[in-house]
Amino acid sequence: WLGRAFWRRGYATEAARAIIAHGFDVLKLENIEGTHFLENPASGAVLRKLGFVPVEDGPSPPQACAARGGVELPTATLRLARPQSRPSTDAHPLRLIDEDAWRRLVLELDVKAGLPFGNALFARSGGG
Repeated sequence: WLGRAFWRRGYATEAARAIIAHGFDVLKLENIEGTHFLENPASGAVLRKLGFVPVEDGPSPPQACAARGGVELPTATLRLARPQSRPSTDAHPLRLIDEDAWRRLVLELDVKAGLPFGNALFARSGGG
């Protein structure tokens, strides 16, 4: 729970990202679930922004809300599945092209794009 003075500053999103990273990278979880009180849609928005989707296992049970003196409030549960592994950008075949081959490729792409010679539409980022 964050005090009102700290709302809308990104702290909840930053904390949730750290928890997600720990859950997937350290604990090796397959899924992470987050629950929020329905009267607090901002918390649900944080979860959705991070890729969580509603759980379809039926309605979430009410939970005691400490900020409301322990009163049970309706909740919603969302789930985030472990991301599928993606190939590293370093493994991309274009990373292995030497500078001369890169220049020929850029020239061909520029010609096909209808650009005059020397006006490279495609630029290679630093680092090869």
